[in-house]
Amino acid sequence: MATRIITKYSSTASAQPTAGDLSVGELAVNVTDRRMYTKDTDGNVQEVGASSGASLYRDNFTGDGSTVAFTLAHSMINEELVDAFIDGVYQSKDNYTLSGAVVTFSTAPHIGAEIEMMSFQTTSISETKANYVEYTPAGTGATLSTVQAKLRESVSVKDFGAVGDGVTDDAPAFRLATAVAARVMVPTGTYLFGSAVVLTNAVELIGDGQGNTWLHRNYSPVNDYDGIFNIRDGGTLISMRDMTLRSLTGQTGGCLLSIVNTDAQAIGQFTFTNMGFTTTGTETHEYTIYMDGTARTTAPIGIRGVDMFGCSVFGGGTSTILAKGVLKWSFIGGGCYPAGGAATSNVLISGSAAVPTQSFQFLPADCSCPISLDYTELGVISCGVMGAITNTANTVNVQVSGYSGSVGDSWQNCTYINTTSGIILDTNAKITNLGTAPTYALEMFGQITGYSKAGTVTQIGQAGVGYSFACPDTQTWSFDTQSGKLFWLSTGSGHGVLVFADYLSTTITLLADPSSKFQASATPASGYTGLFKSASDHTISVKNNTGGAVTYTACVLGSVSATVDPA
Repeated sequence: MATRIITKYSSTASAQPTAGDLSVGELAVNVTDRRMYTKDTDGNVQEVGASSGASLYRDNFTGDGSTVAFTLAHSMINEELVDAFIDGVYQSKDNYTLSGAVVTFSTAPHIGAEIEMMSFQTTSISETKANYVEYTPAGTGATLSTVQAKLRESVSVKDFGAVGDGVTDDAPAFRLATAVAARVMVPTGTYLFGSAVVLTNAVELIGDGQGNTWLHRNYSPVNDYDGIFNIRDGGTLISMRDMTLRSLTGQTGGCLLSIVNTDAQAIGQFTFTNMGFTTTGTETHEYTIYMDGTARTTAPIGIRGVDMFGCSVFGGGTSTILAKGVLKWSFIGGGCYPAGGAATSNVLISGSAAVPTQSFQFLPADCSCPISLDYTELGVISCGVMGAITNTANTVNVQVSGYSGSVGDSWQNCTYINTTSGIILDTNAKITNLGTAPTYALEMFGQITGYSKAGTVTQIGQAGVGYSFACPDTQTWSFDTQSGKLFWLSTGSGHGVLVFADYLSTTITLLADPSSKFQASATPASGYTGLFKSASDHTISVKNNTGGAVTYTACVLGSVSATVDPA
């Protein structure tokens, strides 16, 4: 049988009961002040307020002589929590019943009866609702709020049912959390994904570190652009940090993270910090990170603003990273590696004629993957060690520095800097490298504007095509190296002679267009022009021998200014 709660009340403002008014456990309610009091076992009268875990409600009705059921504003647990008064007279609880919010009298109150219902709800001892507890931040000018408001500033995926045990499918919980919260915490655990989570609103996901927070893709998508997280139209201002995304063994195809827009909207401003992207076993996803902004071809075009800091990305079957039609993309620190049986997985930086990838920085600490470029403009690639670089004629204004096994052709207005074999600054032709000791051969080039390597140049031009240099007919230029001078003497009609003079010997290396008829000799044959270096005064001498007539022109190293007329 339920314990009956005896309640007394007063409508006088500020009135409080005395110890003599109450027995132990009885309640007194001031209906005007909305305050409630009780008497404890020590005989003291204590106020029972909202901060102590109680809420007080008052409902008023007027009798019509026939109505017996009256609905309260709040549902109650049982009638012991409801006190009824008719014309100010307390009604015995035997005279009415309670079902939810409906109070039903055994006899209808008379016409004009003043009916007052007093009800209260309590929580367990030492418990209360978070929206009843005040929260005051430290510091001058801080604004008072509630614990509930403070806690809701960020939520955990576990607030929405995520388990993180590596067995339960937590994708639904991530969908709920990311749809309503601006900041979502992903605590230590292993979260299984049986399907993709699509992000179309601004949100920040924060884990407990790459080695603590794991997100496992446990399905094989049909499309390359489906992964654990798919960022789509509307999904601007998204960031993730301190977690690892991984495909489980046997789960192939798709990707781990994709950013793809439609022709309806440009999306951007994404940040990924201290993230891991990897696979398990010998099978793997097709792409690790998939970004394609080429669908939108009218301004503003593409995907705009993607920053990746300290991320380790292990490759998919096709590409470790696909950056296609991305404007203002940066990858700084971390590294890119082949993995999971995808030894040829590359970093593909590309786009389309209408939406090239441009204004980018790819600056990993290590990139074991090959790098492929197409429809790429205005970028910097710098890495101590990187895989082979291939490109097309659509690679424009890109600077590359670091060691690479090989470098493709078709550069336009680009720079390639090889840290082990020298420096070449090129405008519009193929560059490989300066070879290996002792030759340091520059294999092919357009217009040379810089060269630095101790040693001698032994070949220049493109084998099987001839030696044609993109130098103005009237221009003569030179460049100092560590051991000598490389210079060009124009002979008109696109022809001329390229010379390397070694400071430490009396010899020069003559690299001439065959039609110029130069010889590296102080005594050229009839009909040829000879060039040789003087050991005494460090000059290059040009000797013409045309029909027996001999002339000399001196070219002082450091200030080459001679114009040569070939035989």
